[in-house]
Amino acid sequence: MRQDHRHALDARRMRRVQDFVDANVDQTLTIETLAEVVCLSHFHFARMFKETIGDTPHQYVTARRIARAKTLIEGAGDLPLSEIAATCGFSQQSHFGRVFKAATGLTPNAFRKAMTS
Repeated sequence: MRQDHRHALDARRMRRVQDFVDANVDQTLTIETLAEVVCLSHFHFARMFKETIGDTPHQYVTARRIARAKTLIEGAGDLPLSEIAATCGFSQQSHFGRVFKAATGLTPNAFRKAMTS
């Protein structure tokens, strides 16, 4: 976390957002919802969040979803990718595949095969 500017979220608020995202990664997480967690308007929250970690809230949530998906693919080799997609908050497996490939350079299936090799 950068937190080198007066418009950044303090550590306590940032931790609350991180914990909330991790606990609810399978849900629809809007800026408004995240802003409510730390009692800020969505405008101020979005600006302060980006100032704090350098990513937008959407980028952060997507990264947490991909991290969760990677953990599930690595740890539960027989879990269907469609179930992993839903567990990580993706409404469609095709969207999950596109986002996963953009983030990792591999499709979820190719990532799974690489983990078992």
